[in-house]
Amino acid sequence: MALTKVDKTLLETTGVASASTYLRGDGAWTAIASSGFNTVTAFAAGSTSGWSPASGTTQIIVEVQAGGGGGGGPGGSAGITGGSGGGGSFAWKRLTVVDTDTMDIVVGAAGTAGGYGGTGGVGGTSSFTTASGTSFTAITCVGGSAGVGGGGVTTGAGGVGGTVTSASASYDFRMDGANGRGTGANASGGGSFFGLGQVKTTGYGNGELGVGYGSGGQGGTNNTSSYVSAVGQVGLVVIWEYK
Repeated sequence: MALTKVDKTLLETTGVASASTYLRGDGAWTAIASSGFNTVTAFAAGSTSGWSPASGTTQIIVEVQAGGGGGGGPGGSAGITGGSGGGGSFAWKRLTVVDTDTMDIVVGAAGTAGGYGGTGGVGGTSSFTTASGTSFTAITCVGGSAGVGGGGVTTGAGGVGGTVTSASASYDFRMDGANGRGTGANASGGGSFFGLGQVKTTGYGNGELGVGYGSGGQGGTNNTSSYVSAVGQVGLVVIWEYK
């Protein structure tokens, strides 16, 4: 039986064989590159300039939630309700990045509560913008409108849910906020992707806070001028990083 001559260079290797290395075609044992989830960062207030991904990050998923509108104050005759605030809008986007890119992040503030007979405050806009490096259009999500104050014998109108105003190429998914309601005992704050407005369970009383991020505040219902509406909920920006 004839023997086949084998090039000895095919048997020669460099480096160290282990569970974390692989043998390349040139005979070198090389570390296996890590991949998959790297880290996650949540921004729940204010603004952050010049943020960069963690070392080794090559892809990110950005989730942007705007703030919720504040409820309108009660007023007028007994049983008159202020309109509830609308929920903030939401969008998310997957991006290819390098860890030297810089981004600017703004988290929308909560809409303020309306005083007796007064309109609440608008929920703040949340945004994510690439400051340097990767080129793409900014994500901009508008907060929910405020609930209108009640007055006379008229219940205030609910605030309109926020919308995503950036171009469609800037996001992979979007959801506008839900409208607030101002119908007496059924008044409810507008919901959002990350939050849920409360439904009023009593005939009179203060407005109730929504649950989670970006939901609208509930309007208060009049019996005395001491009852007040609820503020909206603050927005949120979450960045998931992957190698």
